[in-house]
Amino acid sequence: MVNITDYVLCLPLILLALFAAGCLVMDRMFPPEWKWLNAVTALVGIIFSSGGVAKIQFTQAQLALSGIRLEVGFHHAIVIDSFAFFFYYLILAAGALSVLIMMRQTPPEHAPRGLFYAAIMCALMGLMCMVSGFHLGLIFAGVVVSEAAGYLLVRTLCKEEPGRSACRRYMVWKAFSCGLLGVGFWLLRWKTGSAGLHEVRQAATKVIAGETADSHHMIMAGFALIAAGVILRIAAIPFHQWNRGADEQVQNFTQPLQNGVTGLLSTAFPVAAWAMAMHIFLWGFYPLRFNYSPWLVWAGIALLTVGTLAILLQSDLRRLVAYATLTTAGFMLLALAVLAASDPFSPNVTNGLKAVIVYLPAIVAMNLGALAAITLLRRQGIGGEIADLRGAFGRASLLCGLLLISLLSILGIPPLAGFYGRYFAYLSVSGSGHRMLAGFGIAYALLGALCMVRILKAMFSHAGSGGSAISVRSGISGADAAVFVCTAVTVVAGVHPQFLIQLANWAMHLT
Repeated sequence: MVNITDYVLCLPLILLALFAAGCLVMDRMFPPEWKWLNAVTALVGIIFSSGGVAKIQFTQAQLALSGIRLEVGFHHAIVIDSFAFFFYYLILAAGALSVLIMMRQTPPEHAPRGLFYAAIMCALMGLMCMVSGFHLGLIFAGVVVSEAAGYLLVRTLCKEEPGRSACRRYMVWKAFSCGLLGVGFWLLRWKTGSAGLHEVRQAATKVIAGETADSHHMIMAGFALIAAGVILRIAAIPFHQWNRGADEQVQNFTQPLQNGVTGLLSTAFPVAAWAMAMHIFLWGFYPLRFNYSPWLVWAGIALLTVGTLAILLQSDLRRLVAYATLTTAGFMLLALAVLAASDPFSPNVTNGLKAVIVYLPAIVAMNLGALAAITLLRRQGIGGEIADLRGAFGRASLLCGLLLISLLSILGIPPLAGFYGRYFAYLSVSGSGHRMLAGFGIAYALLGALCMVRILKAMFSHAGSGGSAISVRSGISGADAAVFVCTAVTVVAGVHPQFLIQLANWAMHLT
């Protein structure tokens, strides 16, 4: 029976839903020149939702003094512990920074309506369900809601060809990955009689023990489909590569919105996918770890290869940042494969967990910091192509420096936040005896650094002819705040990584 404590655990989701409805209502009340306030409404909603997460933490701490634990709700369908809190805050931070990048950056006639920001908040709701879900039905519902909202965001910005073609590819790819998960979940539910991760773990144990001879192949097929769907979700292959439409002026005005949505899709979505993956692989599928670990290794190598090649071949800075998510996912998949196959008390497990948990805040900070800097450079008349950066350092030294910090962190250059995720991944992989894999990782990292040579060469050249400046409101914009916050986190976490390490220990109950 559902009681009030179940709804207390859903407080952040309820607040997001209320403010999503509020965005739709307030949009009808704002005059055209005030449409930018829709972003303010969404940002306030995210802040309130963060307060709801803090309220759950405070309530749990108070009840713990009386010996009462308030972590499980809706008949064990959701679990809200330090792991969920870590990912909740990270997803909400990515959502808030993405909204900041878009705030006050477009003229009133091109400002998005309330439905756009309501979709952002619905996406965050779906992602949070993926994080806290311990029931396959709830996890799949979160996947569907977040992907539907993500498609709506992409579709809003793709009004002309070839943007519509990119939108269709995005929809087909995401429908395919959701279909794999849905069929896999259904097979497990059909053959095990339950959709809880605890029951899935028991079914995996029986498969290993040979107690499910009559339904062995169907259960293994379900496991394989789910694993494939989860890997695709982790990769978050960025088919949201909006190209220039027929109307270049409209493209200029919507550039900040595209950067903000790209930031949301390349940070918050993979973060939630990693939480789902760790629940499924390290809990539900854990008895099968020796079966799926080799496949995770091959998937990690494939992502490293594709991501590195994509980075080297990209000329668009926004798409370069998005495709960099593939390389980070590759390093993290290698760490996940090693920690799954290692002895539970081995240091490789601790290093593997830290590689994933430490890398995720760095991804949010450095990706969104780079996209915010690209947005501000565009406002000063410097285009979004690498060629447009020619001579940019002489015209916008501060912004170019902030962009370089984020890009260097994305490439894993010390002492920045992005370095430590790769460092712990190397420790985990090499410590388990897979030195060749560690060597592959280092080689790919060096190849990726060649892209930075192109960017530096363009920035510090003498001649420059960037794009046209965008007409926006004067004064400080949300992107200004976003770029400084993200850069500060990237630098401070790199110089003083102990904070990220302690955060990882807390999230994974390692202390």
